[in-house]
Amino acid sequence: MDVTKMMALARPDNLAALRLQTDDYWHKMNSKQKDYYIQGSLAAGDALAAGFHAEEKVWSIQSLSEKYGIRVRKDTRELDTEYPDFSGRWQAERRIIYLHAGIAHRLIELMQTFNRTITEEEVFRFLFLRAFFMPYAEEKGGFPSASLEPVSVRVLFTEKAFPVKMTDKAAAERFVDQVAGFPVPAGLLPFLVLIKNGQTNCQQVIDLLNGGKNHEDGHRD
Repeated sequence: MDVTKMMALARPDNLAALRLQTDDYWHKMNSKQKDYYIQGSLAAGDALAAGFHAEEKVWSIQSLSEKYGIRVRKDTRELDTEYPDFSGRWQAERRIIYLHAGIAHRLIELMQTFNRTITEEEVFRFLFLRAFFMPYAEEKGGFPSASLEPVSVRVLFTEKAFPVKMTDKAAAERFVDQVAGFPVPAGLLPFLVLIKNGQTNCQQVIDLLNGGKNHEDGHRD
């Protein structure tokens, strides 16, 4: 899948149905849940950007945002784009899709430069899935803590939100395959786990991109 096709998939007319579903879910969230979700999405992008600083490739969320016409205001956790239907402050859910589309585009360029093995389609599928990967804590709202215990997540890829207990890698793979309609590439599942738990760490992302093994202290072999 080429970059042009991938970017086209993230255009408003191709996301109309998903946006309606997302808006419905978004408006049912309380302010704390919205705040957590925006923070988590921005943190995910920051970690991916920081990962490539280690490759001596100068890039940041800010420079990417300028390239794709997206401004990130971290002080208010508000995202602005050139699209007029994205004007509301708490409409960040849809704007995050554009941010991810831009990240996907840039990641593909970087992976080609460094001869990465992850394909462009895998990258886009992951980032597109992330845009609808709703962290959900049943009791208090917000991100569940990272642990080996099962956590509840909801993914909006059909008309319903599917709750699932993800206790291990195999269970997570089966769930995403069933709901999203495609298998999770082997190298990307750890991303879902890290970001879902709100524990995205720059060094861990670097390690995962490089196929390395993480230690508890976050350093590679």
